[in-house]
Amino acid sequence: MTPLPPEGYGTFELNVHTNDCYTVTGPSKVIGFLTITDPLGLEVPNPVFEFDGCFDPNGDNASTSVTFPSLLTVTSTSVPPPLPSWQAPGRGCRPLATA
Repeated sequence: MTPLPPEGYGTFELNVHTNDCYTVTGPSKVIGFLTITDPLGLEVPNPVFEFDGCFDPNGDNASTSVTFPSLLTVTSTSVPPPLPSWQAPGRGCRPLATA
């Protein structure tokens, strides 16, 4: 399994065609290259390098109840502000000098 790049994300390109179909591709640093090595050591096509699909514009909008596992756990949708430098870890308070 290839680890995610340090930033953990990439920009994906979605092309929607006039025939109700689409093509999706993404950065190789996230999804890998056109071919990958399988467990037997053989070079095989990477199934997520680029994929196509079609949708029914007249279909309903009901949930499919399909979920996909994630390597990342999202605990919050906001990012806390950084600590001031005087509160940063490893920066303890010095006692006041006494006369």
